[in-house]
Amino acid sequence: MNWSKAKNILIIFLLLTFLLLSAMIYDSEKKSSQIQPETINYAINLLHARGIDIDPKIIPTTIDTLHILEVQNVISDYSEFAKIAIPDCSKVSDVIFSSNKATIEFFGDKFTITYINGHKTDKKLKSPAEKAKSYLAGLGIDVSNASVSTSNNAEGLFSVTFVKFIEELSFFDSKLTVTFDGENIIRVSGTWFNEAPLPTSSAMIDFPHGLLIKYSSSNETFSNINITDLALGYAINEDGVYHKQATLIPVYRVITADNREFYIDARRA
Repeated sequence: MNWSKAKNILIIFLLLTFLLLSAMIYDSEKKSSQIQPETINYAINLLHARGIDIDPKIIPTTIDTLHILEVQNVISDYSEFAKIAIPDCSKVSDVIFSSNKATIEFFGDKFTITYINGHKTDKKLKSPAEKAKSYLAGLGIDVSNASVSTSNNAEGLFSVTFVKFIEELSFFDSKLTVTFDGENIIRVSGTWFNEAPLPTSSAMIDFPHGLLIKYSSSNETFSNINITDLALGYAINEDGVYHKQATLIPVYRVITADNREFYIDARRA
């Protein structure tokens, strides 16, 4: 066998070895990112002992790596945004602006616009969702990349709620609700952010069962509850504070049977 042929055989052998090792590493990583049914059952029993009930079907059995993202508030200045929302408004305080037609109030990142006699919508648009989208576009808010849900309340009012999606996950702190009385908008409330073009870093997500157990041991209110929904998404790690720009972190949102919400940092320690 000449040297050229031996060299080619060696290259092929090394290539096959590399492919085999790559497959083994991939399989190992895949197994480490999956949770076995018996582990889930054990975790459920531990949670139950702490007074926490959860359907095993809503517990994710796989985890992944998510980006840590930067976002920018659509509100760069309270007074400027108030003038866009209510052009003839006057300043009542640092966080309240009002006219004879409407009032806008700010709390951290959140704003609430209340119309005294309702705000007329475009009659050419048939559905409340389209009317709400058109109205929000007038505020400089694009809700095209958002989930849409509707609801009726006890007062006979109709609401359209938008929750922003980023990288196919809900951004729980970017949420707006537009409330109608008939054809007119009477209230708009919530927060909205636009994401930066590129992520800053990434983080490995941890399995929720362990995080739930850990969270229950450090939070007294997280006990004697029935968890009805568990969802992975993004959130801002501060509430009631204004952020011109903010960093999002992956979180598990927990919803209970009595409609309480908890947000648990989903990053692996």
